[in-house]
Amino acid sequence: MSHSERWEFWIDVGGTFTDCIARSPNNELQTLKTLSSGVIKGQVESRPEPTQISDPLRVGVPVDFWRGYELRFLDVAGQSQHTTRVTGSNGTAGTLTFADELPNEIDTGTAYELESGEPAPIVAIRRILGLRLDQPLPPVSLKLGTTRGTNALLERKGARTAFITTRGFADVLLIGNQNRPRLFDLAIRKPSPLFETVVEIEERLAADGSVLTPLNSTNARQELERLHAAGVESIAICLLHAFANPEHEQQVAEIARDVGFQEISVSSRLAPLIKIVSRGDTTVMDAYLNPILREYVRSIRNALGDSNCKPSGTTIDNSLQTITLTGCSLNFAANYQLFVYVEDASGNNDGALSVAVPIATPESNTFTAIPRLTAAAQPTAITFGYTPSEQGNAWAEVHLTSATAPTIAELKASVAGGGI
Repeated sequence: MSHSERWEFWIDVGGTFTDCIARSPNNELQTLKTLSSGVIKGQVESRPEPTQISDPLRVGVPVDFWRGYELRFLDVAGQSQHTTRVTGSNGTAGTLTFADELPNEIDTGTAYELESGEPAPIVAIRRILGLRLDQPLPPVSLKLGTTRGTNALLERKGARTAFITTRGFADVLLIGNQNRPRLFDLAIRKPSPLFETVVEIEERLAADGSVLTPLNSTNARQELERLHAAGVESIAICLLHAFANPEHEQQVAEIARDVGFQEISVSSRLAPLIKIVSRGDTTVMDAYLNPILREYVRSIRNALGDSNCKPSGTTIDNSLQTITLTGCSLNFAANYQLFVYVEDASGNNDGALSVAVPIATPESNTFTAIPRLTAAAQPTAITFGYTPSEQGNAWAEVHLTSATAPTIAELKASVAGGGI
């Protein structure tokens, strides 16, 4: 199915409400607003049968659209007083039917909630397309925005994170940069750190990246095994002067993968900055929120099946073998380079960047992905990485060859700003 034959969805998932704009293959627009919890609320208007309720809000959907949904009847305090499952529905009469008779206390005016167990974007897509839970979604194009990361940060519901740094610098992020925005407060209340524990690794680099103390791999492995056994989910690796030489961080990341960690954030890949505090804060934030966002996107991707779920501006085929630029206005007299950040279908990545061939002419707007490369130390102009051959997700951005290679954080930021 070509992209022109697919439904397109633009969905914004907020803390309370989810807003959806859909465009049909006939170029017709539809809008829908639903709760971000995925719950559909309603109120009993009448009970035509002992196993049936009616609600005008349920009018206008296909026959048996609500079949399979769990329905919870709520008391005046908003607590569940009876739970059942919908076995049939009539979109003309607005009725919901159940297998068993309802209790007598379920009467006119009783509030209820319908829930499918699917995330709000999928609920919105099903409602617009009129598809039941037992009907698969067709291939669609979805562009998604969400405050899930912001909410997790504000509510402190991120992943269990450990901060890995050079021996002697365990408190570097707690000390910070000594900024005092409220200088005259008598009682300073510092926010608690996002990481739950710190591990100091025996290693040391000089400011120019030269090795002063080699990495103690045995010590690093023992500490990482201890963290993994303790249930830590994500690690943030930020070693002193790693911006000048990422070798030690890459070695620690490789050990972490061997130990069994799936979520590994590496400062020299995320934010190769000279200042360790800002670099460390960025790395910890990435480690704290990435598992939450990755799991959310994975749940949506699994529900979509063969559909495309990607940031705006990149066109990526199902095998990720080619990347096509769309909507770009480039000066083709210059020599441009395409930088790509890739994760596989399982949501895994090592934070590497991949580089496609330079643009030569306006016609060559399709790039064959480069073969897999061994991750190397990050040069100032190009960052090497790899492109997996399996289905996955990717971000891309065009830069002049002479420009500094973008970091992953910059690539993700470019997606929010439109990217390419």
